[in-house]
Amino acid sequence: MKKLKIVLCMLICFSMTGCSFHIRNKVITIGSANNDESVFIAETIADTLEEKGFIVNKKYNLNPDSLFDELKSGYIDLYPGYLDDLYKNKLKQSRFMIGNEKYSYVKKNLNKSGVTLLQPFLASASMGFSLNLDVAKEMNIKSISDLKKVSHKFTLGVNSNYNSYGAKRLEEVYGKFNWKAVKPFKYDEEDLNVKYNYVDVITSTTTNGQLERSRLRTLKDNKKAFRNYNNIVPVVSKKYLEENKSLSNALEHLSKVMSTRLLREYTAKIDDFNTTYRKLALAFMSKEM
Repeated sequence: MKKLKIVLCMLICFSMTGCSFHIRNKVITIGSANNDESVFIAETIADTLEEKGFIVNKKYNLNPDSLFDELKSGYIDLYPGYLDDLYKNKLKQSRFMIGNEKYSYVKKNLNKSGVTLLQPFLASASMGFSLNLDVAKEMNIKSISDLKKVSHKFTLGVNSNYNSYGAKRLEEVYGKFNWKAVKPFKYDEEDLNVKYNYVDVITSTTTNGQLERSRLRTLKDNKKAFRNYNNIVPVVSKKYLEENKSLSNALEHLSKVMSTRLLREYTAKIDDFNTTYRKLALAFMSKEM
């Protein structure tokens, strides 16, 4: 009887130890940059992983330039990154690359640093074209191809991306545009260049929620010239992923749901006084997932 009690005690201890080991391994620390878009995406990732049984610690509003190093140091285990940022700023590449080729290149070369990527999101903070919503409705402009037909009526405002790769890529895919004029941005905030009547159309960041708040329509990239240029992608510690293999597929559904349009529309709702990131993420999870 005494031996049986000892065996039972040992089994209970082993079971409890195994349990605690399992729980400890399911703890994940998620980081984000100090901007609305990054925090919102991090919150949706956190909610998704909590539903999958992960215990989530949050380290939000970090310096975006430090996120990669914070990951490598073990301070965080995962953060929502941007494919083109990793390609240009971490791997120091400048040749134009897009889509699966770019994703595969970045993933392969980051492995050397102990960092890897999960499946990229549909959402891509790529170069787009935006104009006043009322004008777009009146002229039935919904896509970049629609814009090309009437480009001679508009002055285009451009950022540095247009000059570095955008103009060439646009012409390669859509053909030549006959703008009334092309001007560099006067205002740093993209929407202000249209709002203050400096230009009619702007090159824009397709996920920028401020465009929605300012009643600008971001046109559909119907020929996919830029669509998968700068996808949001979960950046994760390779060591953490090896120890928690279930993470590989845990965000698969979210990655297929979080589109450029939805990301732009939801971040447009962020209001410091009325809408918290948490409430917005919960609304997204409830309605879209």
